[in-house]
Amino acid sequence: MTQNNINTDRISEQMRKRNQWVCWTNIEKRGAMVMVPKDPETMDIANMNDPNAGGSFDDARTILEEEDLKGLGYVFTENGPFVGVDIDDCRDPETGDIEDWVLDILQTLDGWIEISPSETGVHIIVSGDHPGDKMEQKRGYVNTEDNVEIYEQNRFFTVTGNLINENGEELTDEDETPEIEDNQQGLNALYERLA
Repeated sequence: MTQNNINTDRISEQMRKRNQWVCWTNIEKRGAMVMVPKDPETMDIANMNDPNAGGSFDDARTILEEEDLKGLGYVFTENGPFVGVDIDDCRDPETGDIEDWVLDILQTLDGWIEISPSETGVHIIVSGDHPGDKMEQKRGYVNTEDNVEIYEQNRFFTVTGNLINENGEELTDEDETPEIEDNQQGLNALYERLA
């Protein structure tokens, strides 16, 4: 099923079964548009510092259908098993071409990989632990030079379900939805490369 350009059929069952889902919308803040997570149960702004933030996938999808919201989001919490890698401004939305250095990362991590809502970036989700120190685990690791962010908690990712493989090729209906696998070695290698 596709709604708001979200392919909900391609969202990992491993993520779906966790009560870590929000909806999101854009609001203007200090002259810029920012993405704001909304709790699907209360419609209040979701607190990303709350390890119980978010609700069920089904509740979030229902609210998305009923309200004027932009999309679905997955909340990374200290209770969750996943790490998210967000790489911005690396993909041509017209051709689908991804920069070679990012393809190297996709092949190193080989997780559940999707195209971001802007279609100019990618999200990679793997199972593991953030390789940084305790402070980076809480706030995330941000490399502004390469537009790479790594999060394990206190953050949400917009989710599209528009999947690509480790070679940057869009998955077809015939392709299976990849499992989210443990790849601590790949996370460590990425962190060492960027830090």
